[in-house]
Amino acid sequence: MLYTFGRVGAVVAMRVKDYAPASAGKKVLHLREKGGKRHRVPAHHKLRERVDAYLSAAGIEGEDEVPLF
Repeated sequence: MLYTFGRVGAVVAMRVKDYAPASAGKKVLHLREKGGKRHRVPAHHKLRERVDAYLSAAGIEGEDEVPLF
């Protein structure tokens, strides 16, 4: 995913709940990497705009266990 530098496998394994609110209206991505490591990555403002629009268009906002992609 652009702006995260996450591995493809980590990005495609994301669930909607892994795109979460943080402080001051910002959002973070929770990536699960190799070996069970977890990373909290701040979402770039352009990424937030695109993912928010995607979630709305796909109708999956609030569906925590649904795959994000």
